[in-house]
Amino acid sequence: MTRVLSSLMTVAPMVVGSFVTMPGYASSQLPVSADYETQQVLAQTVTSDICTNSFIDTGISVRAGDALEIKASGTVRFGFFVGSGGPEGIFIDPDYNYFIDVPHGSLLGRISRPGIQDFDGWFLVGEGINMVAESSGVLQFIVNDNDYNNNAGQFCIEVTNSSSGQT
Repeated sequence: MTRVLSSLMTVAPMVVGSFVTMPGYASSQLPVSADYETQQVLAQTVTSDICTNSFIDTGISVRAGDALEIKASGTVRFGFFVGSGGPEGIFIDPDYNYFIDVPHGSLLGRISRPGIQDFDGWFLVGEGINMVAESSGVLQFIVNDNDYNNNAGQFCIEVTNSSSGQT
């Protein structure tokens, strides 16, 4: 679900049920743009809620300079013998990690763009992070577990994207 709180920014696509409500026009809905490089939508701050226990391409477009506030909560069971943990992850043998330098099962994010390699650009989200986007692209999340087929539960992620609306 996407809640629009203000006006004038570039936002993006593909979050199920995404819409922009124009202030003063409760019934007006404008489709959210999928072209994060060129499209403008009336909004300044957009909050999106996403849940996952593996990898997710959120479809949320961000632009370089956007302020992102990301909060995560929930519990994932990382397999039958490994145990459960929150978005900060747990300490076990790193053989089961995509990235050995962060805890198993921790929540990571990145801003994907054309040409980015599978393991490039990831940053630790854990229970939350405030950051300014260094590049434009689509926000993605991954749980640091290379065998996610036996995961149960989920992390729910709240993303707030604030922009000056400049192109």
